[in-house]
Amino acid sequence: MKRCQFTVIILLSLKIIFSFELMAEGNGIAFQKGVNAYMAGNFSGAIKDLLQSLTENPENFDAYYYLGMSYSAVQKTDDAYFTFKRSLDLNNKKDNLVPEVYASMMRIQTDKFNYSATEKLGLYALKNGYKSVNLFFELARAYLFKKEYVKSQKAIDLALEMDPINPYTYNLQCLLYMSRGMVNSAITAAQTAIAFKNDIHFFYANLAAAYERAGNYQKAVSSYQDALKYAPNDQMYIQSLKRNQWLLSQQNAPTNAK
Repeated sequence: MKRCQFTVIILLSLKIIFSFELMAEGNGIAFQKGVNAYMAGNFSGAIKDLLQSLTENPENFDAYYYLGMSYSAVQKTDDAYFTFKRSLDLNNKKDNLVPEVYASMMRIQTDKFNYSATEKLGLYALKNGYKSVNLFFELARAYLFKKEYVKSQKAIDLALEMDPINPYTYNLQCLLYMSRGMVNSAITAAQTAIAFKNDIHFFYANLAAAYERAGNYQKAVSSYQDALKYAPNDQMYIQSLKRNQWLLSQQNAPTNAK
């Protein structure tokens, strides 16, 4: 049950880490409309406009990239993967974007539980000199699910070297520490994530889970209440809050003298 909870939290955290600004000069009106729609969260509109832009310019690397991101956002992962692969086939000069495309493809493979495929993609990208925070993040995530904790920690360390204030990497580190039974370290990692970004519900949920594991039910209750401020209808958080409230009541109940 805990693994399922961590899986959901990890996947949720991935909504925010794949947003990039690309050069759009000379790409046409349909492309511009598609990018604007993507940035506004109108992913269906983005797909329509970006497909139109590709009929005008079938070699548009940026269009394939944003199209892949839009497909991912609406859970059309097979279409997204093919589109990202096509963008790699087209890429020749935009090397700064290549690791982000690999990271997106790795995310899709991990979401399908193809952890070995994720590792293969990541190692291939690294072998060819491509690095990014997101690429290391995805490697760490796959290694975590494979229970290769030392490799996961190394990938997290590399991600933090590139961006030492990325809250989502600390969130992932919290889950790694929890998986290794390092509860106090997990609490510290979750607190660090929240210190950098304090409006993400699953950061608080992870902190609460760590407090619960440590037997600190009062802080677990408080942290689940914080999580529900940002996700008030999340049934997993509601049930976890009730469980910790009950555990706290049992912990505080006076023992009967014999």
